[in-house]
Amino acid sequence: MVYNCKCSKAKYQLEGKKMKVERFIKEYAKFQIDCIKGNEFIKEEVKEEALAKIDKILKHKENGFVTVDETIRTILNVFE
Repeated sequence: MVYNCKCSKAKYQLEGKKMKVERFIKEYAKFQIDCIKGNEFIKEEVKEEALAKIDKILKHKENGFVTVDETIRTILNVFE
């Protein structure tokens, strides 16, 4: 979401912050996915549920149904 402002510099700063947050979410999700897949102590059924939950929250974030905070919190607490 870009706010309408008269200063074009501020507009680009807001766009840049949004891109950084989106990139952080994708990289954090990828890190969690790799950790889950690489953990041999987790049962396969639990792994599949956790990976599906991460995939689902990322799709909801892309569609704008959830906020950044909810996305990060869900990825962090994927096993709860």
